[in-house]
Amino acid sequence: MEPKTLTPIPVAPVNSTSQLSVLPANMMSPLPVPPSKAGSPLPVRAHEEPVSMTSSIVDVRLDQLQSDVNHLEQRSEKLEEKLKTFLKQQQDIAEATDHLDVKLDALAKSHKSVSSHAVGRGGRPLFNRPVSYPSL
Repeated sequence: MEPKTLTPIPVAPVNSTSQLSVLPANMMSPLPVPPSKAGSPLPVRAHEEPVSMTSSIVDVRLDQLQSDVNHLEQRSEKLEEKLKTFLKQQQDIAEATDHLDVKLDALAKSHKSVSSHAVGRGGRPLFNRPVSYPSL
């Protein structure tokens, strides 16, 4: 959001009385000073106080905003590092999963091969004899 700027209305004294007239924008002085009732400009100090107060407020706000920007940049860097770590872990998991899939496929083929050879005639298992254990 861009800061709003106020456009001053250009005014200047016409004569020694308190009448004012509007000047074209190109003839406007950088800081127009309307005349006081006596026809003399306001003291310089009266203009400096509001300007210096405004400047101080702007400086404080600028410092706050810069601090916020620095904090957000640090937070952004931390989040980027966390994201990199997360993506690396996700890649490692994907590679491990692929490796396990290959092993499972090989194991399934091996099991199928062993199962098909272990069947005799009539679908009876070949290894049907009782297991004998040595006596103790």
